[in-house]
Amino acid sequence: IEQPATSLLVYNTATDGTSPDNVTPGFYYWDGTVWKRLEGGNAGGATNNDWALTGNAGTKPGTNFVGTTDNQDLVFKRSGQPSGRINPQYTSFGLNALGSGLSGVNIAFGNQALENFYSKNGGNTAIGIQSQRYNSAARANTSVGFRALEALPGETGSDDGNTAIGHSSLKNLGAGRDNIALGYNALKFLESGSNNLGIGKDIDLPAYNGNYTTYTASNQMNIMNVIYGLNMGSQQDDDLIGIATRNPSQTLDVGGNLKVRGKNVNISSGNPCTDPGTISFGSDGNFYGCTGSMQWKLLNSL
Repeated sequence: IEQPATSLLVYNTATDGTSPDNVTPGFYYWDGTVWKRLEGGNAGGATNNDWALTGNAGTKPGTNFVGTTDNQDLVFKRSGQPSGRINPQYTSFGLNALGSGLSGVNIAFGNQALENFYSKNGGNTAIGIQSQRYNSAARANTSVGFRALEALPGETGSDDGNTAIGHSSLKNLGAGRDNIALGYNALKFLESGSNNLGIGKDIDLPAYNGNYTTYTASNQMNIMNVIYGLNMGSQQDDDLIGIATRNPSQTLDVGGNLKVRGKNVNISSGNPCTDPGTISFGSDGNFYGCTGSMQWKLLNSL
């Protein structure tokens, strides 16, 4: 068409050309300089600003982008449901992630992560499907993994500062703060309590009876089912550490033989005169050693 009038509308039936100058069947209009496709295609060498449903060609990183150019959030939806939001303070991505908690400094990635959060409090990071799903108001909690910290209802102050990293870690915690769980199912059955530490796969605290039911505990520790602790962090000088014993009764309680390395000194139940370099621990609660061929006893050793 020679000298088409501005705004002239035509329907093109041809498929021809190469991107970005290609044309496909559809309506085109003359804008006074080039032909433009109504639904956002390219014609006559011009590139418009629309994103096509089947993708775009000829884009330039740093120039073309998906987003906003004003001070407004970028929002994603799936089937009309919130599925992502980028805000200067909070960020979410995943179906119903962050729910209505459109305030505070929070991060939620994964379907239903922080889904029920509504408070103005913040500092939470939830990564994983249903991670911190029921947290409504608690602050400074970090969860990474499927259903990590899922049950925490989130009372401000009393449920703050928990860290759960691993599939279902701290999954059933309904009340408590400052707990740390690292590993698959770590502290999974802990229902309430504070200041606990669990590291390792399927780890639970000394208070757990092992019958797959929830329990309550505070100030306890379990590292790889090897090192246990009671009264931890109580600041009462009554901390109890157990090595290979689940319920320590002393400041350091060792289940089994103890070998002290560094100066070739071994503590055993053997004879120190026939086993050079050893100190034996007798059934009477005393330590025995040997100098030359003479055996000696350390009195009041316990």
